[in-house]
Amino acid sequence: MPSLLIPVQMRFGDIDSYGHVNNVTMLQYLEDARVRLMRLPLPADAGPAAAAGPGTAQNGPGTAQDGPGAAPDGPAPDEPAADGTGQLSFRDLVGERLTVIGRQEAEYTEQLLWRAEPVFVRVWVSAVGGSSFVLDYAVQEEDGSRVYAVAQTVVVQIERSSGRPSRLDAAQRAALARWADEPTRFARRPAPAGE
Repeated sequence: MPSLLIPVQMRFGDIDSYGHVNNVTMLQYLEDARVRLMRLPLPADAGPAAAAGPGTAQNGPGTAQDGPGAAPDGPAPDEPAADGTGQLSFRDLVGERLTVIGRQEAEYTEQLLWRAEPVFVRVWVSAVGGSSFVLDYAVQEEDGSRVYAVAQTVVVQIERSSGRPSRLDAAQRAALARWADEPTRFARRPAPAGE
């Protein structure tokens, strides 16, 4: 499953004085998709034990050999996930750390007018860095026949206590790889200065 398609129910209040969905509201649609992706239950083989690989000790919290003195990065494999299902989500793998938005870019390709039917947001991962990853989006019809906006968000994992970036661990990277796809190509991105 390289991407996730999420229905978003429009509200009449999403419409601005021009009669279309306001640009700020469109960013809220992206946020809804991002939160749903991060809370989506992962397959049983996607937890910390699976990411550790064969032959790696995993005897409880803090024992995965991710490096000297590795600390736990979320619930231990035998602990229930925060959602009560027993399945971990990416959010569970973040643990006590935070994920914040480092950058966001959106390109509006067509007006989205109010309607009773939901619009869909396709979300996927296009890049993974040391402490960050890039989510790409398309606000579209369910079948992709019309695209109203494309966007990218850089999500940075930080330590709650210090606010400093925190490296993504192997389990997080494995979870993000499940949603990997090509990056968005923006049609209207200006050329860098000097070109």
